[in-house]
Amino acid sequence: MQNTLVSCLLLIFTLSACSLDTNEQFIQGSWQIAQPGTGNEFFLWRFNNGTFNREQEIDGGSSLFTTGRYQVTESEADVLTLELFDFSGDRISYENNPMTIKIEIDRTNDTVRITNTLFVRAGP
Repeated sequence: MQNTLVSCLLLIFTLSACSLDTNEQFIQGSWQIAQPGTGNEFFLWRFNNGTFNREQEIDGGSSLFTTGRYQVTESEADVLTLELFDFSGDRISYENNPMTIKIEIDRTNDTVRITNTLFVRAGP
């Protein structure tokens, strides 16, 4: 009986450690820039359980595509701070050093502000 209880508690702790916090859960999926035509004709972020993709088209034809990983460094109220690292593709950070981005969440309107730029949910 005691071994079963210990096993159940260990399983509960393991599963709870694997779950995402509510802010990280909210950002999962694709986010498209809300105001196209402001110098960034197409701008899209995708977050998927610790990985990200970033697509941007600038100057009507130059495309930038970056993939990498992220980790949550802070999550409080409706603000999430991520550290981006292990980049591949086009440069998102000078010399590919890890960078930090701040995401402000608006659950009511299903939008986010990523580094002060408004994005709307584009898909799962």
